[in-house]
Formats: sequence, structure tokens, C-alpha cells
Amino acid sequence: MKKSYTLILLFAIATLLGSDFNYLYGATQNSATIKIDNIEAAPGSVVDIPVFATGFKDIVIFEFWMEFDGDVLSGDADIKNYISNLHPAISNAQFNLVDGSVIGINWFRISPRTIEDGAKLFDIRLTFCEDGNLCAEKGNFSKIAFLRDHSFLVGMGDDDLLGIPLNFIDGSVSGQSEQVQLSILSLSVNGSGSVWVNGNSYNGPVEAEAGTKIELQAVPENGHDLTDWTNGSGQVLSTSMQFTYTMPSSNTSLTANFQEQEAETFTLTLKASTSSGGSVSGGGEYEKGENIVVKATEKAGYEFISWTNGSSQVVSESKQFTYTMPSSNTTLTAKFEELPPEKYIVSLEASPDEGGNVIGGGEYEKGKSVTVSATVAEGFEFKNWTNAGGSILSSNRNYGFTMPGGNVSLTANFEQLPPEKFILTLEASPAEGGSVDGSGEYEQGNDVT
Repeated sequence: MKKSYTLILLFAIATLLGSDFNYLYGATQNSATIKIDNIEAAPGSVVDIPVFATGFKDIVIFEFWMEFDGDVLSGDADIKNYISNLHPAISNAQFNLVDGSVIGINWFRISPRTIEDGAKLFDIRLTFCEDGNLCAEKGNFSKIAFLRDHSFLVGMGDDDLLGIPLNFIDGSVSGQSEQVQLSILSLSVNGSGSVWVNGNSYNGPVEAEAGTKIELQAVPENGHDLTDWTNGSGQVLSTSMQFTYTMPSSNTSLTANFQEQEAETFTLTLKASTSSGGSVSGGGEYEKGENIVVKATEKAGYEFISWTNGSSQVVSESKQFTYTMPSSNTTLTAKFEELPPEKYIVSLEASPDEGGNVIGGGEYEKGKSVTVSATVAEGFEFKNWTNAGGSILSSNRNYGFTMPGGNVSLTANFEQLPPEKFILTLEASPAEGGSVDGSGEYEQGNDVT
């Protein structure tokens, strides 16, 4: 149930003090009045209570002393902060604070007639019911009362100073207060990190009314991240480092959960300039700064030239080297070039030399088809082709084969034919005329007798 409290600022009629002046009451001025406006304020708020003056045109000296209940009304520790919006004509006024609940104000003005009727002299800045529970216990109002034996006005007559009767019009600060139910917020961390509350490092449970906005911040240690904020039931409330939590009507606890950061990895892609030229190994996912052994293996008939990056810059001319991973995805290409065809020699000879001729010898690439031929000289016949080891390869004069990866020596073997014989037939004509002798078989060119 809410209770209503009213602060009444009660001002007593000033009593003239001092015997150093010749006080002539009512000489030129009947009286002066100080008025306090009525103020409405919420408990816990800072209020500026205005003080207005009438009949101060001829006032040259004044002194006010006021007392208030320091439990319901409170001010700054510095007396200067009790008074605000001071009228320029009294800028040199002096202020005193006694025991935190009595304010003394005194002023001596050199030039009169500068404070117009109804002008505001100053504001009294106080905090109303800072402690709502205490305010509820104190009742519905608190006085600010002038100390009568300390408050007076002195005006200027024709030739003398004179005392001026001082009237006060009461004002009030009013509002409502009730006992405030505070909830307790407890924070904890799970993992490596810390938490801050409303811009300050958390150093214990926080008490606040339901509905109060609490600014929370999670601060992970190096190498860690915030996972989430969870409540006592394990429910995830936020995954943000900073978030605004609305205080519930009951005690609660929150946990900032931290986890170690997963190392960021980058992709190393390895390529071969031509798939027929060779293969590469060592690609994959790596962390920044990690050393990786990459390797290129060329295929037969190709040679490795270099490793290049995505900008075609040469990174290494070694088939295998250690590469340090940068902080970005990277592609390296192994450049292969085809070797020029290797040629081998086919050597031919005839055996015996006079047996015939051979053709088809020379340089050939490995894998090429080669045909060699033998031409037989008169009086000889071709026997076969043999290799350097004497193995018979073919009995055909024309011999074809696939060039191996090495030099080849072939021999065409010939054999001399036996001499051709002719029959020499002799006869006598007439037969009775005589006889002949010497017929038979003879080789061409033989002498016959």
C-alpha cells in the first residue's frame, strides 16, 4: 500500500539581531517577504526548491538560517552544491553548513535596488526521500524551519540602516513513497573471463528494483570467447558480449559461459600445372604460421620446374620444401614441363660385308616403330637378323620392331651360294669319224680341255 509524504518548508518571521545598527522599523518599507513554491517530487529524486523575494529593493544586508530533517532531505557534502541558480545581485553571498542539516546564508549588498519584486533569489538543491524505506517510516512531511534568532533583513533609510520585518510563505515538497522490494542479482563465470555491471567490474551481488535495466558485459580472456549468458535453469538469455538485463521481481543468478577459441584455419590448395606431368601432396587445412611440407613428384617424360603462388610468383624451385601458412587461403601450383623425346641409335652391319647391304639404321625415339632391311649381293643369300648377343631376331630381310629405351645393334647375316655348274656335252659327227673327250659339268669360267 502506498503512503503519501509531504515536505513542508516552514519559515518563521525573522527576528532582528544585533545592536550595531540604528534600526528604524517602517521608515521607508513596511516589510519584505520570502516565498517558497510548492514542489512535487518522486522519492529518490533531486529537487531544486525555489526561493522568491518581494520587497528586497532597498535591502543591503540579510541573513537566513534554515534547518531541515536530514533523514528525509539530504544534500551534497559540499555546501556550494546546496545552492543553485543564484540571483546575480547576490553572487557574493556566503553559505554555511552545520551538521549537514542547517544552512546559513548571509549577504551584504553595496548597490541597492537591484533585486526586483518576485525575483528568485536561489534554489535549494536537495534529494527527496533517497531512502524510500526510511522515508516511509518518517511520516508524510519534513520541515525546513528558519531559526528565528538567526534570520533578519536590514534596509537602507534616508541616513540610517533599518530593520525590515521579514514575512515567510511556506512551501512544500510532496510525493509518494513505499517500501521498495529489491531483488538480488548474482553473477558467475564458467570458463576464463570476467563480468562487468553497469560499467564496473562485478564485485558482488547487485540489488535493484524489479524492472531496473542492468547493463551486463562479458570480458573473455585472451584465446577465449563468450558462448552465452544462462540463468539458473540453464536457459540461454543472450549470446552477446553486452546485453541489457531487466531485473525480475525475485532473486536470480546469471552465468557468463566462456570457451577456448578454436584455432582459425586456412586452406592450402595444391595443384599440378598438368595432370599428366606429375602429382602434388601436402594440401589441407592449417593454422596461421604452421609449417607444411609440400612435395611435387614428376611423371616419366616430365621434369619439375617450380612452385608458384596465385600471383604466379615463384615460391620455391625445390620439388619438396617447407611452406609457412599465411592468414588466408592459398593456392600453390607445381609447374611441370614435358621433356624432349630421348633418342637412341640403331646400328646395322652386314656379315660378311660383301654379302649385301643394310638400310634403316639411325636415331629413333623410344617407342617408335623401326624397320630395317637387307639387300642380298649376287652369289649370296640372306640368312637372318641377329642382335649383339647373337640371338636370331628374324629370318626376313625386312625386320620391324619397337625402339626400346637404349641403343640397338643388329647384324644382317648372309651366306655365299655354291658356284653354278653347267653341262658341257661333246659329240662326234659323224660318229664313225672319231671320238671326243672332256664332256661333263663345269662352273662358269672354268677352263675345259
